[in-house]
Amino acid sequence: MLKALELFVRKWFNRVVGVQGEPILVSEPLDVLQLPKDASIVVLRQDRIGDVLITIPFVRALRRAMPRATITVVLGTNNAAVAHALEPWIDGVVVYRKSLSGLRSLRRALRKVNADVVVDMMDNPSATSAMLMSATRAHYRVGIDKMNRGVYTHVVPLLDRATVHIVDRICQLSLPFGFAIDPSLRRLEYQLSQHDVRRAMEALERTPDSAPLFLVNLSGSSDERMYGVERTARVLELAAADLVRYDVRICSAPQHAPLVTELCQRTGFRAVPAVASFHAFAAIIAQASFLVTPDTSTVHLAAAFGVPSVVLYKQHDPGLCVWTPYATPHVAVVDYVALSAIEPQRVADAVHTLLRRPTPA
Repeated sequence: MLKALELFVRKWFNRVVGVQGEPILVSEPLDVLQLPKDASIVVLRQDRIGDVLITIPFVRALRRAMPRATITVVLGTNNAAVAHALEPWIDGVVVYRKSLSGLRSLRRALRKVNADVVVDMMDNPSATSAMLMSATRAHYRVGIDKMNRGVYTHVVPLLDRATVHIVDRICQLSLPFGFAIDPSLRRLEYQLSQHDVRRAMEALERTPDSAPLFLVNLSGSSDERMYGVERTARVLELAAADLVRYDVRICSAPQHAPLVTELCQRTGFRAVPAVASFHAFAAIIAQASFLVTPDTSTVHLAAAFGVPSVVLYKQHDPGLCVWTPYATPHVAVVDYVALSAIEPQRVADAVHTLLRRPTPA
């Protein structure tokens, strides 16, 4: 009942507040904001881990265009663990906690930032983003044109969600700052140190002479986005001839470690050792030559490191473009009902196809 009430309030907020203003539509690179070189910019990204990773091309380009600006990113409790991915290009992080006291704390933190402009990265209506924008007291509010467009002062066109990748859609948000992000500069990125790489190699007990690493990730962002031990074991059985020359390892989020143990016992493959942080997990993914994973943040890590992937998607709306690994070799296996409806043979065939594609160095 409380969840239903929350959804009702959010929809009401979007309908009522979202139609109050008439924003300026910016469809080409024009410096309509006229910000000072040392402007304070707040970027809202309070959703999931994968959403942070796909935001990197925009934040990176914004930093290069405005090297003296102060860039603060608002993350949520769900994705604060991946703040490291943004560190090379931002000045600070504020964490939004879904509670009355958390909202008050956030408002105080955002007031101290004294933002000139706040940028909402969501491409669907969000009452939370509208409330956070209000908390910043920023003179300018930039977002993607959608149902609640009235909460913004400036909007950019919403590109076709059926055919345009989410990375390309949110890169439109650079237009009111006076520049467009060249497609060649939109690749995802995740920076690792030599120490990070060395630790990952040690955890995996790998050397430069080891066989190519083929990772299988069991974890999804929710139970319905997990393929399961039984079906994954069958995929590995069907793909056995293709995997002979690889070091096949099984990995997951910490809470799914028992599933990894079960799958390893069934298949004879080894588990990826547990690591202490998302950053350490990212360093593990970076060592892979190939990856199989359900739709989750691991997809975007693979794109950041250029790891070719087979990705399993449960897509609720056939009219939406799936969030495939951006600008990275991959095979997408999609079902519009459930991941469990995907036959293991389809996944094994996708593995066969991927392993035989030429991949960039």
